[in-house]
Amino acid sequence: MTKRVALFLISTLILLAVNVLVITLFSRSFNYALDQVSKYKVYFFLIATGFGAQVVLWKELRTFKHNLLVGGTGSINVVSMAACCAHHVADFFPLLAVSGIASVLVSYQTQFYVLAIVVNWLSVAYLYKKYVRR
Repeated sequence: MTKRVALFLISTLILLAVNVLVITLFSRSFNYALDQVSKYKVYFFLIATGFGAQVVLWKELRTFKHNLLVGGTGSINVVSMAACCAHHVADFFPLLAVSGIASVLVSYQTQFYVLAIVVNWLSVAYLYKKYVRR
C-alpha cells in the first residue's frame, strides 16, 4: 500500500471516528451514534472520503492557505455529520438558548450534509487543480 493510500484511509477513518465520538458524547449513546452512521452512510462516506482526499492533496502541497482550507472543511464536515444529534446539545446546556439552534440543525440535517459534500468536493477539485499545476 502506498503512503498516499494509507494517509487517505487513516484520515478518512479519523474523521469518521471523531464524528462517532461527537455523536456519542452529545447523545450519550454509542449505539445511537452507530445507528446514525448506518442511516446516513452515503453522506458520511462522501464527506469522509472527500476529507481523506483533501488531506492527501494537502500533504503534497503543504502551504498555509491549504492548511486553512483543509482545517475549515474538516470542521464543516464534523459539524454537518454531528447535526443529527444536535438536539442533545440542549441536554448539556439547559440554561442556554441552544435548543432552538439545535432544532434548526436537525430540521436541515440533510441540507447540511449536502452542503458539506459540495464544499468538500469543491475543495478537493481546487486542491487537485493546484496539485496538477505545481
